[in-house]
Amino acid sequence: LAKKIKAYDIAVKHTANLIRYYNYETNTKEKGKTLISNTKTLLQFVKNKDIVSKFYFEVADLYYYLGEFEESIINYDSAFFYANNNVSLKGLSKFGKGIVYVDTGEFGKASIELQEAIAYFKKSKDTLNWINAKNSITILYGKNGVYEDEEQERNELITLANQYKNYPSLPSVYYNAAASANKTSHQKKRINYLLKALHANETSEYKN
Repeated sequence: LAKKIKAYDIAVKHTANLIRYYNYETNTKEKGKTLISNTKTLLQFVKNKDIVSKFYFEVADLYYYLGEFEESIINYDSAFFYANNNVSLKGLSKFGKGIVYVDTGEFGKASIELQEAIAYFKKSKDTLNWINAKNSITILYGKNGVYEDEEQERNELITLANQYKNYPSLPSVYYNAAASANKTSHQKKRINYLLKALHANETSEYKN
């Protein structure tokens, strides 16, 4: 209907929502993929560029979960470009791109993108995504044996997560810290982190 009455902002906005729905809610990603090419022809008529950015972001996410990483990066870049002054969307685009680089083993590029994402989330006071990005970068450092940087990032992450009272992944943050302590043979520190993970989990909705 939006297409029919040439309400292109509405048409693209809800197409982006539908792609997200197929990607996350119904796991029918190929159905989401069929929407992309026809919708791209409408983008030139969309006045609100944040909608264009959000469309590219959802497309990038879809390609990521389909394992089409090159297409994913191209669309994250487009999402970043059209975000203009939307700092939160810029951060999400950098975060998504960083995760692609983590999965493809390009750890140097991943670190740069994740650090930039953190700066955008910090600027926009998006605490939850700031924490999530920090968690990703600590895991990245741990994978590459950069334990000093990992510990520094994780300490900042734990401070943030404790301030954000309802952060659901705090137990796993402590668990990852324990795993890194084990790698460096710090068993007392490892046990301490595991106890903290158990304590943090007592109030979690994912307790079991």
